[in-house]
Amino acid sequence: MQIDNTVDQKLKFSNLEYKKVAFTEKDGKTATVGIELFDKELQQSFTLQLKMRELADGTWQLMDIANFKDFLKEREKAKYAYYTAPPTAPAALEVSDTQYNEGICTLAYPTVSNPARPEAAEKINSLIQDRINHAIEQGTKLAQSKQYGSAPYSVMLKYKIQVNDGKLLSIVFDHYTYSGGAHGFPSRQGMVFDAVTGNLMNWNDLYPNLDEARTKNLNQAVIEQSKAQGKVIFTPFKGLKEDKIPAFYVNENYKPVVIFQPYEIAPYSSGILEYELPDSVYKL
Repeated sequence: MQIDNTVDQKLKFSNLEYKKVAFTEKDGKTATVGIELFDKELQQSFTLQLKMRELADGTWQLMDIANFKDFLKEREKAKYAYYTAPPTAPAALEVSDTQYNEGICTLAYPTVSNPARPEAAEKINSLIQDRINHAIEQGTKLAQSKQYGSAPYSVMLKYKIQVNDGKLLSIVFDHYTYSGGAHGFPSRQGMVFDAVTGNLMNWNDLYPNLDEARTKNLNQAVIEQSKAQGKVIFTPFKGLKEDKIPAFYVNENYKPVVIFQPYEIAPYSSGILEYELPDSVYKL
């Protein structure tokens, strides 16, 4: 069966592997067949119930998937449980600190290794290197600009590992650029990887979609935490639009932390703003 790429990206049918026929219930010319499918990412089996009917020539035709919505909901809950709890047998990736100091660039970043899954480690390192190459390119262009020499221009990058448990690798990168003027510009980005596959995870890989209700809860959390932290944000706070998640990472408490850059929702003086989201934002 051919699966549309857009659908597969969201539902990840390509992660499913056929295992066996779990059961067959026949009633005259109709039958329900339970197909056991193994999710290679979640390491868990799920059963898809196919409604079939017998044709005149004795063959069987698929009419419907009886439990399709429940099947998707079960996988969603399993995904949430898998990624929001530490593993029972931690197997952290090996991480070494790598430095790049040339021209106006001072960059520190992690390089990972995993003898058990070298391809996953290679994929992670490649994606991190893409970020480093972007910083180097930025530094090269800045150093070659006509204004260079009139100010101590610089591009700096440092990182912190938030989670490294064999399932997730969550990294926070702090990027600072100074190109003249009263002050430089700091920014912060998270990168969350599936340590088993090496895939870079987005919000919907880890948590349910930000529908209207969850977006409202997220915006309320930003307002309440800003008040509690004494942080000044722009008012009235317009909030995020539905299904538009800002930069984020997963912290040591296995909670998502959303990041807002200077000027994004607050003046420069408020700095980079972070908010650990409560369960009400993303619970199922």
